[in-house]
Amino acid sequence: AFVLRGKTAREAGTALSADAMVEGTVGKVDGRLRVTISLVNVTDEAVLWSQRYDVTEKDLYALQDSAAVAIASALHAGVARRDGLGLAAHRTTNPEAHDLVLRGQFLVEQTTEAAVRQAIALFERAAALDPTYADPWNGIAQGWYFLADTYLAPRVALPPMRAAIEKALLLDPTSAWAHALKGSMLVYSSDHAAAEREFLVAAALDSTTPLLADYAWRLHARGLDDSAATVLRRARRHNPFSFEPLNASAAIFSDRRMLDSASAACEALVQIVANDDCRQDLLIEGGRASEAVTGWRANPPTTATGMLSFATALAASGDSIAARRQLAAGLAAAGSHYIREDMVAAVYLSLGDTVRTLEWLERGVDAQAANMSTINRIWQFTPLHGNPRFDAIVRKVGLQPWR
Repeated sequence: AFVLRGKTAREAGTALSADAMVEGTVGKVDGRLRVTISLVNVTDEAVLWSQRYDVTEKDLYALQDSAAVAIASALHAGVARRDGLGLAAHRTTNPEAHDLVLRGQFLVEQTTEAAVRQAIALFERAAALDPTYADPWNGIAQGWYFLADTYLAPRVALPPMRAAIEKALLLDPTSAWAHALKGSMLVYSSDHAAAEREFLVAAALDSTTPLLADYAWRLHARGLDDSAATVLRRARRHNPFSFEPLNASAAIFSDRRMLDSASAACEALVQIVANDDCRQDLLIEGGRASEAVTGWRANPPTTATGMLSFATALAASGDSIAARRQLAAGLAAAGSHYIREDMVAAVYLSLGDTVRTLEWLERGVDAQAANMSTINRIWQFTPLHGNPRFDAIVRKVGLQPWR
C-alpha cells in the first residue's frame, strides 16, 4: 500500500489491474477516530460506496468487518469466513500490538538484513504486549525465514523460526500464515510431503496468504508448472507488493526460460526491493553477460551475495581472471557472513570447473540450503543434468532428476 501512496484511484487501479479501489482517511476528533472509507470505480473515479465511522481504537476490528461486508455487497461479492471462528482467532484488543505487527510486516518485506532484524524486534514487542496474539509470532518466524540463506546459515536461523511457528500455532491453530511458514520450514529438511500438507492446510484456511507462493516452488520442483503458475497468479493478485510471490515468479519463469514473463516479475520486484539481483541474472541467462558486468561495475556489489553474482557475470562474459578475483572477494567476505553454497557453485560452473561445482552443491545439501529444494530445475545447473554425481545430489534432497 505504501508503494501507491499519493496515487489517484485510476493510477493505483491501473497499476494493480483492478476495477475498483478502496480509499480511506483517518483523523482524530474528541479523542475518537474518524474513519472515512470509499469504494471508487477505477475507470471514471466515481464513488460506488462511502461510509464514515466514529470509533475507538479498540473498535477497529469490528469496523474492518463491517466495511468488508459493505464493500463486498457493493461489489456483489461474498465474504468468506472460517466456520464458527470468523476472523477473531488471531486478533488482539491491543491497538499498539496490532500497529507493531503492521510496521513489522512492512519492514520484513524490505528484505535487507537491517530491516528484517528491526522487524523481528517490533514483532517481539508486540508479543510482549499481548501474549495471546499469534501474529507477532508469525512475524518473528517470517523474519528468521528471510534471514536464512541470505544472511544466516539455515542451521542458525531455523531453530528460532521453528520455535516461533510452534508458538503461533499453539495460540491459533487456524492461522494460515503459520501453516504456510511451517511448510516453508519443512522444505529445508527435505520433508516435502509434510511441507505440501502444511501448504494445503494454509490454502484451505486462507488462499490469499502471501507465503503460499512458497508452495509454487514445491510444485515447480515436481514439474507441475501450470499448477505453480496458478498459485503464483493468485498470490500476486492478492499481494501485488509482497516479496515472496514476485521473487518466486521471477525465478520460476527464469527456470522455464520464459524470459519476458521473468523480466516483468523482476521489474515489479525491484520496485519494492531495489537491490535485488534479478536484472543481472536475467541478462546472464539471456546471453548478455557483458551488460550484466557493465551494470555491476556501475554499482559495485557490497555484499558477498552480490560479489558472487558479479563473479558469475564475469565468468559468463569470458573474463575468467576477473571472475576468480571477484569469487575470492566473495569467499573472503564469507568469513563474517553466510554465503549460499549454490551461488558459489554457479560461479564455478560458469568457469567450467564441474568438480568444484559439485563439491559446493554437496555442501549445500549438508547445510540444508533452501535452493537445494529446487536444484533439479534451476536453470544455471541445466548443463549438469545427466551427470551421475549431480543426479545423486538431486535424489539426496528428495527430488527426481529433470530431463
